[in-house]
Amino acid sequence: MVGKIYSYDEFMSKILKKHVYQLMSIPDNNQIDNKEADFIYCRTSSKDFRNHNKLINLGFDIIDVNVKFKRKFKNNYKYSLNTNTRKADKYDEQNIKIIAEKSFIHDRLHKDQAISNILADSFKKNWVANYFRGIRGDNLLVSEINNSLAGFILLIENNKEIIIDLIGVGEKYRQKGVGKNLIQESFSIYSSKKKDFTVSTQISNIGSMNFYKKLGFCTYENNFIWHWHKHLSKKSKNK
Repeated sequence: MVGKIYSYDEFMSKILKKHVYQLMSIPDNNQIDNKEADFIYCRTSSKDFRNHNKLINLGFDIIDVNVKFKRKFKNNYKYSLNTNTRKADKYDEQNIKIIAEKSFIHDRLHKDQAISNILADSFKKNWVANYFRGIRGDNLLVSEINNSLAGFILLIENNKEIIIDLIGVGEKYRQKGVGKNLIQESFSIYSSKKKDFTVSTQISNIGSMNFYKKLGFCTYENNFIWHWHKHLSKKSKNK
């Protein structure tokens, strides 16, 4: 039963130093029967009312509301290209990891009070590092200003779309059009593929939401992100 309902997350387990699983389907017996799990997460549609009470009864908490955006392919879109944007190479890895470590505060791990900010910061740093290991992502672009790395964008391509998997801008380069240039350069690179672009962000990240809307993205799906922690679940039962 455990193998069918739970999927072991090796990457998150290594970062958080505990046994992490993704809940693939909600148990019918209304109990967590994975004795190995220290931390379990799952995602549900915001419209999936039937399962929300089940998850609450299982001891899950809503940590985040994830908003998905899509930008339909446009034939006649005029791109404002930045000549300082290029494909990342192995020498960029350390600087990209530094930006990734310091760029995200609205994500689900930072919102979860049971997870330290140090571990949450490390998660994004190791996420983007997986590109250099050949584990995640199909393309990684960087932007430079005065010979310093200002930002990056990690992209995944599948049969239907281009996914903006992660985008980060160094603190002193924000509000300077770096993120916009990275995305527009991505539009240009993949224009011959005639594919839509998708990206996800958090509903609490108003700046990010407005940023994508200005670039022609429209919302098309909302999901609840749920977390369960074994030690919190035990405390709840003992009350």
